[in-house]
Order: sequence, then structure tokens, then C-alpha cells
Amino acid sequence: MKILLLHNYYQQKGGEDAVFEAEAELLRQQGQTVETLIFQNKDINGPLDSLKAGLNSFYNVGSAKRLKQVLQRFQPDVLHVHNTFPLASPAIFYTAQKATVPIVMTLHNYRLLCANALLFENNQPCERCVQAPIAWEGILRGCYRGSRLQSAALATMTTTHRLMGTWHHTIDAFITLTQFAQSRFTQSALALPPEKMHIKPNFIPDPGMIQSSDRQAHFLFVGRLSPEKGISLLLDAAKSGVFQLKVIGAGPLAEDVQAAAQAHPNIEYLGFQDHSVILQAMRQSRALVLPSLCYEGFPVTLLEALATGTPIICAKTGGLPEIIPHEQAGLLFESGSSEDLLKQIHRLLADNALHERLGQQGREHYLNHFTPAHNYQALMRIYQHVMGVPHE
Repeated sequence: MKILLLHNYYQQKGGEDAVFEAEAELLRQQGQTVETLIFQNKDINGPLDSLKAGLNSFYNVGSAKRLKQVLQRFQPDVLHVHNTFPLASPAIFYTAQKATVPIVMTLHNYRLLCANALLFENNQPCERCVQAPIAWEGILRGCYRGSRLQSAALATMTTTHRLMGTWHHTIDAFITLTQFAQSRFTQSALALPPEKMHIKPNFIPDPGMIQSSDRQAHFLFVGRLSPEKGISLLLDAAKSGVFQLKVIGAGPLAEDVQAAAQAHPNIEYLGFQDHSVILQAMRQSRALVLPSLCYEGFPVTLLEALATGTPIICAKTGGLPEIIPHEQAGLLFESGSSEDLLKQIHRLLADNALHERLGQQGREHYLNHFTPAHNYQALMRIYQHVMGVPHE
């Protein structure tokens, strides 16, 4: 099979970029013929470039031309799109449709429903614009980068293409990472057709399990240090002094983490680290803590914890309960409640049998659902479905 993967990279590499690269490598390893078409947000420098990118996000003629050339040369059996914003633009869907190439799109975030793509505002989940014909609330609040002008441009783009039928009529299949995410898209003003929806979680190569006896006593946070990730909630819980916390990451709240580490000896801030360092810290930790306030997509750190047999404590929000069944692959706590978070931390500190069981069951959960083999089979089913080929 000849597969063309298209992705618009972000200026700071994130989870979506990593998933795009991992799926491309997986398909190649399985013997598929893969080509990638990449757009780079790092090429946007300064206000003039930002304005130009914003205007082009509606329909970028240059991006459509690039895709047309690749389609004519490569002749793919399917086009799999990960992110189009802002440089690729929805123009690529019309180009591929005209060339009669089936289109699959992964909805990694909520960009088509929400200006900031997170369904998050004022430190809590926000769905004001999900059912709205026009995202006035997001525009008035400047939900995209704090700018009403840029938020209006983004809302105009998504709304106009909804009215044009772009999302309904040019794309043959949508991939969401969880049932929760799928429900937001099908039950929104966008109303994506359920028959086109497919659930396919992320995956990671197997890093190997670490025995519980090899672990230290500290808990670990890995991620962007920003309000929606709940790092402030975790710091408040750690200031109680009842557990050791190590924090890996960078972001706008890094100074808050540094200040907490200086004031409380049980908190250690390790800053931004390479993936190898993160995995080693994961293997040594008592548990991974994901205190998110927002609707997470499908954090790769959860998969790394499951695969290494690291117990997980995560917020009961969005699709996370689908990924981490309570008391089976980890422990859930009420999102936003430092009291409930501390309760679950106390349980893992006091109960070694529970700790060992969660690690083993988490590892089994990974092997049963989130390996490269499972992901490859799911991708093939979706690709063959849009191509009209019976799945083997």
C-alpha cells in the first residue's frame, strides 16, 4: 500500500508531532510504502508572517499546489492527515478529493470546535462553543493566543468550512483517540457523521517492564508546565510534605515550580529533559501523576507508565478514565481536588500489594491495547475501509 502522511508541525515539538513520526516509522517497518508531506510552523517569524499564515489558514493555494505535485508523482492509495493548521489549510482536502484519493484525518485536539483546541478556559473545561453555530464566546475571550482578532480569524475559518461542508464531504474517515473525544465531535454544531468515526488510541514501542522492587519512593510529573496540566494542584498537594515529588518539563509555570522546589525539600524540579532521561525517571518512580484540569487527548506519558509497569494516578476528566480504568491500571481522583489526589497518593504509599498489582495490570493493559502491533492493525482496517478493500 502507498500511504501519504501529511502534517503541519508545531513551533515547539509536542505529542502530535511525535505520534505522526511514530506512525510513519511503524508503517515503514511493516513494509508499507510511505511518503510524508510536511509543513513547518517554525517558518512563521514575526507579525507579518503570522498575519500571512492566518490569512492562508482558510485556503492556502501554495499548500494545495505542493500536495497536487506529490499526488501526481507518488500516486498514493490513501492520504492520512494529522494537522493542517495553519499552513497546510483545508485546501489540501479539496486537492486530494479532486485526485480521488481517500482521506483519513486524525483529530488529535479540539481545534475544529474550540479556538484554543483544548476546550479549556479560566482553569476549567469549557464547552461554550461546542454547540454554537459561531464561536462568539471564544472570539470575545480571545481564546486563541489571547487575541480577539486571531480568534475571530480561526473561528471564521472553521465555521466557513463547516458551512461549505468541507469536514463532512471531503474527508472519508476521522480518527479520534477516545470515545469521549468522538462524542464531542458528533454531538457538536459540527456534527461529524458517526459512520465516519473510528477510535484508534496512540501507541509506543515496548520499553520493557521494571519490577516494583527496583523503584524509589518519589512520585513523578512529566509534561508541559501550564495551567491546564494541573501542575499547580500537584504542587499544592506536595507542599503537605507527605510525599516526594520530581517534576520534569518546561512552560509558563516553570518559575512557580522552581519556587516550590526551593521552599520545600520534598519537591525537586529537573527542568526539560531528553526522552531517555524521562524513561529512566519513570522506571525509578513510585508512580506517575497526571493531575490535568483539561480534557487530555492521549498523553504518551501514560503509555510509557503502563508499559514500564509504573502505577498511575490521574484526574478523572475527559477520556482519561477510558485509558486508565480505576483500580485496574491505575487510580483516578476527582479533577481539581487536591484532597482526593492526596488520598490516592496515600493509598499507594501505604499499600505495597496494591502498588505491585497496579503495575502488573497496567503492563497487561499496555500489551492488550497499546502496542505497535495493535496500532498497525487498527490503521490497516481504517485505510482499507476508506479504500473499499475488505480487511484481511
